[in-house]
Amino acid sequence: MNKIILMLCLCLTWAVSVADETKIEQAFEHVLNLLLDQQYETIEPHLADTFQVGGYDGMTAAQILPQILSQLPPLRKLEIKNHSKTESGYEMVLNYQLHDEEPGEFVVGLNDAFKIVSMQLFDNFVAQSSLGSKAQKAEDTDLNSVPFLTVQQLADVYDLLIEKIEQYDMEGIHTRNLKKRLNWNTYKKLQKKIFIESDEWQTLARNFEEFGSGFVNLHSNFEFNKSIQSELKKTAIELGFTYPEILFFLTDSKQRVTAINGQPIWQAFQHFEDFACPFNSTIGCLSHFTYVFKTGQLWIEGMIPSDVSTPKAVIPVVYETRESVDRMARHKERIQVDGYEDWELLAHGLKVAVWKQSQTVLIKIKSFVYFGGRGGGYRCEEPADENTMCADIQLIRTTLDNLKSEDYALIIDLQDNGGGNENTPFLAELSQHPFEDLRVIFRNSDLLHDDTLRQYMFYGNQRAEDWYAGLTDEQKDLSHAFLPARADFCQGDVRCTIKPIQPNKQRAFKKITILTNQNCVSSCDDFVWRMQDYSNAFIVGLPNAADATYSRIDLVFYLDKDGQPTVVPFGQNPPDFEGTKLFTVTIPYSKTVKASGEVRQGVPADLNLMVPVTVDNYATHDKAVLKQVMAIQ
Repeated sequence: MNKIILMLCLCLTWAVSVADETKIEQAFEHVLNLLLDQQYETIEPHLADTFQVGGYDGMTAAQILPQILSQLPPLRKLEIKNHSKTESGYEMVLNYQLHDEEPGEFVVGLNDAFKIVSMQLFDNFVAQSSLGSKAQKAEDTDLNSVPFLTVQQLADVYDLLIEKIEQYDMEGIHTRNLKKRLNWNTYKKLQKKIFIESDEWQTLARNFEEFGSGFVNLHSNFEFNKSIQSELKKTAIELGFTYPEILFFLTDSKQRVTAINGQPIWQAFQHFEDFACPFNSTIGCLSHFTYVFKTGQLWIEGMIPSDVSTPKAVIPVVYETRESVDRMARHKERIQVDGYEDWELLAHGLKVAVWKQSQTVLIKIKSFVYFGGRGGGYRCEEPADENTMCADIQLIRTTLDNLKSEDYALIIDLQDNGGGNENTPFLAELSQHPFEDLRVIFRNSDLLHDDTLRQYMFYGNQRAEDWYAGLTDEQKDLSHAFLPARADFCQGDVRCTIKPIQPNKQRAFKKITILTNQNCVSSCDDFVWRMQDYSNAFIVGLPNAADATYSRIDLVFYLDKDGQPTVVPFGQNPPDFEGTKLFTVTIPYSKTVKASGEVRQGVPADLNLMVPVTVDNYATHDKAVLKQVMAIQ
């Protein structure tokens, strides 16, 4: 086992008061409980707002920390060696011993409020692995002070971008060819013409970002040099839509919209769906179309909307400056329980709520984002803190156990669930039958055989590392395009093979119905797929997003000192390079597949009942879906 050292950048030291010593010892207790028990106990209340882990911050940091902790070897000893005041807070130097390894020490940094600032994991072959504070990111070169690219440079940069996407991508190109009218080859040729016609940095940034929007994968990211930024906008005008019969209307007056900037709106939408929509479905693109219109990101022949037309009038569209959205605060919000007047509320957790009406139980899962982590093993048998996934699982378990009879129909509402943490605890609690991990296949390239990048793409999962170490030299040989399929999070087997996972309890619901829509993404997709595959769930609503990308790779593109386009792959930390940064790209490096080998991406669960979107139910479609289900129970 490799030696693991947790450390934080040390600062100048001062004396520590007796009162401070007591608070530092309390912080030590939190660290001790976290590392000694390794049961995903939440430490969120004790983390500073600036806490970073695995090169990530915010929501992603909170999600990945429990996964990392579960892979650490047993901690045999942990004690405070010394502590001191620093320029920015405090530091604790701790002695530790992991399993049978040699003792060592690490430093935990605290801020002035005694909150944990960050931890960083090192071993003898990974310079900075997936548990660690992200290195200070260098400021992007100010492109406003750099001469704009020549036509030849633009062409070279674009060709390099396409080359690397085609070399490493595992899902985006396939999904476009499967779901869009324009296939990849046509798309990249048309986009190249637009790209090389850019005449200044702002235009290039817009053209690059639209290219990225047209890359059909919601887990991808195309980010231009931050020195070139667009103003955030919003308009008071809101568009609604209907589906599967498509028309657009104004949500306030319900008047049909026929044109934007004088162009037929169906034509504007078709261009958007072909060129600038990352969703793989028409319903997803309809939803995204109304969003980008609202936020001033829709382009109609190079212009943002200036007016919309109805059969009766031409209405000016005015955009005002808006502030950025606090996504972290939104993801931390507790689930709301209003709007269910005809239901008896049985339990209300962080991200789940449970209601009952007659012989039907309704469980709504807002998301799978838990900043407190899982809170225990995936069976959630240990006491769990309140902001963890296991706390919500135990709330569901207790509520269902308290029902007088199991002769209930179960409805699980996943509408607008944007995904989040790995969701095996929910499957273990609610699946009717044994279930399996999803299967993932990795591209076999030089990137995956780089220890640092591989750990990044494996999310620091030691089981996945052991699986990789067990592959033969023949399997790893680059003459093979892909590595063998394995389980994504390796829950069913320590060697990451696909094995059945038994549910926690064999419950006997009369029927399980899943409510879903186009905003059910990522681990929400996973849940819908597996509940249909293994529990014969009845799927109602609108098609789920079918976008559950598992692993990604980051690429930074820049001009070297000779003005030549260059690309460097990286993991949790941006690489050092000499040159002018242009943009970064994040694309899928694995694909999720069925046992048959069929790619899951772009293939939603089979809908047993679609509930159309109409002018009348547009604003409350989620409740319309539930109402229709209850009518046929």
